[in-house]
Amino acid sequence: MINTDYEMSAAHAKYLEGIALLPRDLRIQFARQFLDTHRVNAAEVIADLIGMANSVVDNSHELLKVEAVSRGLTWSHEAEKINFPSLHGALMGVSLAAGVDAAKVCAGCAFRRGSQANQCAPTQHDARDAVAGEWPFMCHEETDASGNCLQGCRGYALARGREKQQEKLCQPTT
Repeated sequence: MINTDYEMSAAHAKYLEGIALLPRDLRIQFARQFLDTHRVNAAEVIADLIGMANSVVDNSHELLKVEAVSRGLTWSHEAEKINFPSLHGALMGVSLAAGVDAAKVCAGCAFRRGSQANQCAPTQHDARDAVAGEWPFMCHEETDASGNCLQGCRGYALARGREKQQEKLCQPTT
């Protein structure tokens, strides 16, 4: 099913199309100009951009699943299980990566803002539960021949340490 959970005029889309490829500082500048010039409701623009981003992600997922199956890389029932990045996952990942030094974790770490694992909602749900003390979170960079993880995740350890420190700060003093 095609996701069209957004509304946007062709004129607004054309203006925003030019902004999309700019670096962040210029996106902010032109976004302010867009809001002032077009007298649009900022909440509606944000909601529509989120809807459009979700649609793009959904289409990317579908394309990748179809390609994987058509190229014989997986079966269709297995393609449904692939863990893809999403806007929801990326937003979860921002909060879990906060305060974790990217220089101390591997490139694909779930606790490194912007990594694929950091933007996948199922991975972020597992990471959030692990940080809350539910279970350990393992590093997926080093595995044995059977695919079993060989060591704990450094990002998890840093995030867990941050959580324990915050818990101490919230404790009443006697």
